[in-house]
Amino acid sequence: MKIGEIIEALKHGKALADLGKELSVGKEKLSKALKKAGYVFNRRTGWTFMGSGQEPLNKEYTEFIDQSRSVKKRECERSNEGANKRCF
Repeated sequence: MKIGEIIEALKHGKALADLGKELSVGKEKLSKALKKAGYVFNRRTGWTFMGSGQEPLNKEYTEFIDQSRSVKKRECERSNEGANKRCF
């Protein structure tokens, strides 16, 4: 789903948690992705673009999701193959 579609759905009353469920990501991850894309949330005005440059309406939200946790976990699992250690 593109950022513009997410912003539009939020403007029409859709909850961030509901969008997160539809996209199979948590509302926290989706919120962080919007913030990373340059959006700021205000209770009165909702999500507003405050970033520099052009608003990323046509970009996929997945471009702004931080994948560092899952990458670290995979690297840890690979490095500990055969060992009884777990990484968190």
